[in-house]
Amino acid sequence: MAAAQDRMLEAQSRIQAEADRIAQEQYEMEQYYETEALKHAEEMRVHLEEVRRHEEFMRAHERKLRDHEASMEAFAKVIAMPAKPGRPRQISFMAPSRMPERGNGDAGAAAAAGGISG
Repeated sequence: MAAAQDRMLEAQSRIQAEADRIAQEQYEMEQYYETEALKHAEEMRVHLEEVRRHEEFMRAHERKLRDHEASMEAFAKVIAMPAKPGRPRQISFMAPSRMPERGNGDAGAAAAAGGISG
């Protein structure tokens, strides 16, 4: 009878050890999944913050582009305006080779010859 009782106690001990092992594994799995969920939540928070900053940057960039386009259009209108009413605007992209001289017609020739006639 003692041998049967010993076998029964041994079986109960094995059953309890197995139940403890299963409970420990379940606890470890719960801890693992909770940790993973917290990591994921933090990664999502960081990602959403990066998306928000990127969208803010893009809005600022688009605003700068619109301002630049508006400035270009305004500048183009100013360039295309006639200098005086009734006279068309002549645009030159090259600087003149020399400035025209004021005064009589042969003053430029006298200056080129090295002297000023008077």
